[in-house]
Amino acid sequence: MPVKRIFVAFDISAEARQSAAEYIDRLRAHFSHCPASWTKPDKLHFTLRFLGDVDVYKMNSVFDAAAFAAARVGSAELWLEGTGVFPSPGKARVLWLGAKGDLETIAILKRCLDERLQLTGFEADQKRFTPHLTLARVKDPNACGQMVESHLRSDFQTARFQLSEIVLYECKLQPAGSIYTALEHFKFAGPTTLPK
Repeated sequence: MPVKRIFVAFDISAEARQSAAEYIDRLRAHFSHCPASWTKPDKLHFTLRFLGDVDVYKMNSVFDAAAFAAARVGSAELWLEGTGVFPSPGKARVLWLGAKGDLETIAILKRCLDERLQLTGFEADQKRFTPHLTLARVKDPNACGQMVESHLRSDFQTARFQLSEIVLYECKLQPAGSIYTALEHFKFAGPTTLPK
């Protein structure tokens, strides 16, 4: 059975993307000795749910779940602020930027999406949801301690932007790096309501 590697995400404004890209460039230039894989600016996004390889016959369930979740919320005002790492500063493997603003709407969106997916046979998402924008994947934490410290001390912040949709993406793995293709955009219908 054919499969698609997919995830549901929300994008950021062009201005926020540019600010994040400039921040990445500064880190890369200052810590060029650190072995890390950096996210390309056009791939910066907030993942709501990574579903991995999904059988094509189940794609309609994913479309329905995304549409259902989007219909439960109104537009949200967000901005990028705050820096973090996974799993911990001493063993950082992922550098990320956080989000501030109307996070309650994002939490409702995530909850509605997960509950609808579970009703259609997908397993529950066991990971704690932390909205984050992945900047880099560190290959050797022992060689990147100074970069991690600098990142965590940063007072990075962008202008505010309006979020009004989520996107279903397909991810195709290629030797030169993954390619993301938007399969569908789901506009928020609002106003935001708690899931029933």
